[in-house]
Amino acid sequence: MKRITASQYQTSERYYKLPKLLFESERYKNMKLEVKVACVVLKDRLELSLSRGWIDEDGAIYLIYSNSNLMALLGCSKSKLLSIKKSLRGYGLIDEVQQSSSEKG
Repeated sequence: MKRITASQYQTSERYYKLPKLLFESERYKNMKLEVKVACVVLKDRLELSLSRGWIDEDGAIYLIYSNSNLMALLGCSKSKLLSIKKSLRGYGLIDEVQQSSSEKG
């Protein structure tokens, strides 16, 4: 049996926090599990945003997360991701601002 190193343990023992509210609240009772998972993944990303100072003029924290990276993490297609995001917007859990991937000169 191969022993696990401290480095392997530290990287393998990371977790997403899954708020009970998403399961216990009447508001979210019909929310699909995949949408709840996506919500938690995005919420986890807030820590990175805070560490980088990604806060708008109103004091709201914002995320930068490409669709391709989010699709890879969730293991889903673009159409599925767009459906998930639509649901999150419907619940008022995200507000998206489209970012251009090319610079205008």
